[in-house]
Amino acid sequence: MIEEINRILQIASATLLLLTCVKLIRNWRSGRHIWVAVGFTLSIVAYLIVEERFVREFMLARVVVMVLTICVSVFFWLMSKSIFDDHFKTGPSIIGWFLLQLMPTLLIIRFKDYLAVEQGDGVIRIVPQVIALGFLFAGLYTALRTKRGDLIDSRLRFRTAFIAVTAGLIGLTLIVEVAMFGRQSPIILQALQRLSILGLTGFFLVRNFDIQAGFFFQDVPKTKPIIPEDPILQEKLLSLIEGQQAYKKEGLTIGQLAELLNEQEYRVRRVINAQLGYKNFNDFLNHYRIAEACRILIDPSQARKTILEIGYELGYQSIGPFNKAFREQTGNTPTVYRRANLKT
Repeated sequence: MIEEINRILQIASATLLLLTCVKLIRNWRSGRHIWVAVGFTLSIVAYLIVEERFVREFMLARVVVMVLTICVSVFFWLMSKSIFDDHFKTGPSIIGWFLLQLMPTLLIIRFKDYLAVEQGDGVIRIVPQVIALGFLFAGLYTALRTKRGDLIDSRLRFRTAFIAVTAGLIGLTLIVEVAMFGRQSPIILQALQRLSILGLTGFFLVRNFDIQAGFFFQDVPKTKPIIPEDPILQEKLLSLIEGQQAYKKEGLTIGQLAELLNEQEYRVRRVINAQLGYKNFNDFLNHYRIAEACRILIDPSQARKTILEIGYELGYQSIGPFNKAFREQTGNTPTVYRRANLKT
């Protein structure tokens, strides 16, 4: 009985995941995160069908499915970066991350006859799982690190409801596989795992795509709520930031800014996002901080100030974030910018 249920859940999960891929591809113009999500979804499908007979019988299918299965955690990390890190950029280095995950498994397969030592075999085979857990935690770290400054309410809800649960599911799977040392997982665990995948995929489809009712049900069009502008709060905010230079406060958070304004945090977040056009609170602060830094760097009367002193004066807690933010906005480091633009 449990085997039949497990099989039904496997087929249903794979089918729903493939439907998700179709829905994602139809929205490919939304950004690079769509293609990362497609890769992540296909890697889960591959994980579900890796033991199927048709996969084992065809070399090309076996290779593709194996590669996708091994890289599921890398795709998870990339998806977390592409969704939550507004400054994430793809590049050739991504290939290196995939190779980092793939190479230990490929080496084990290639030299399995030489590595088949009873006590050493299990330790060697645990390496890919450890690397996969590293990517998993890196994805979680990205989601948690960027949460405090996120100004998009829908992304905040998506982060909590989907990413954390998905990460927990992947982490549980990896931990169980490590504990089993390659032995067959209990069928009840497989059934629970596939039920979780099915539920999460269904939740993702309903929350992110419009499922049309068709002829059977009456299709009631949904109207998006109109968020009213708040010019008074916007004026108060800009007066505090530009007039009183509150952006210079070290470690300023959106919660602290809301307290300074004596306003609710969600209202301040909405003004900065919907009315001023910023997705991230740090980008909002950096806009003012870097503009002020450029003014200081080209001022001959302040030429004796070190880069570190300028960074501290503008609210940065260390030189690293200052240099990174400055480079993102100007294309140069503060030192190079000063050398090229300092007025004499």
